[in-house]
Amino acid sequence: MLVRGDYLLQLTYAPAAAILRINHGWRQARTPGFVIDFESGDVIADAQDAQPPDRLRQRLETVRLCVQDTQNLLLLKPTDPELFQNRAFETTFRVALQRGLEQNYQLEENELAAESIGRETHRAILLYETSEGGSGVLRRLVEEPNSLAEVALAALERAHFDSHGEDQKPDCVAACYECLLSYSNQLEAISIDRRVTR
Repeated sequence: MLVRGDYLLQLTYAPAAAILRINHGWRQARTPGFVIDFESGDVIADAQDAQPPDRLRQRLETVRLCVQDTQNLLLLKPTDPELFQNRAFETTFRVALQRGLEQNYQLEENELAAESIGRETHRAILLYETSEGGSGVLRRLVEEPNSLAEVALAALERAHFDSHGEDQKPDCVAACYECLLSYSNQLEAISIDRRVTR
């Protein structure tokens, strides 16, 4: 992606890619994974719960749960790793890009997923089509010359800005449910600010 003579993002498209999602356990846990009693099938939430009452001897194992799926995906990696060091910018950029794709290609919110992956210099945005067989919009981003610009304009409009960056809804301070907020990103709402990606 070229902006004002400089490359901003590196796009990597992968059709029918295998995605493996791993659940590493509870956020507050001291050790990664889930402790499972293989005799009873119970998930042991705390080490204190692991003390066996008067019943069968426990066979405790630590496991990580995973699910695998095959989807079309697009990886967006900034050419300057510092671009995604600002969490508010990276989160808002990801959400705005997803909303722009949904608006430009008339997709439902559940047909496209966007997630932040990697750490530090390897930070990137992973977009993938969740609908059966895929919608084909991610392929269009890399094959059609103007498609990313159209999506960016749709994202700008969705965030209450006109094509020149003028604020069309100043009473929307950071974000609202008309622009970037949704039920699916409510845990990240504190990091979403439509003004940082204008």
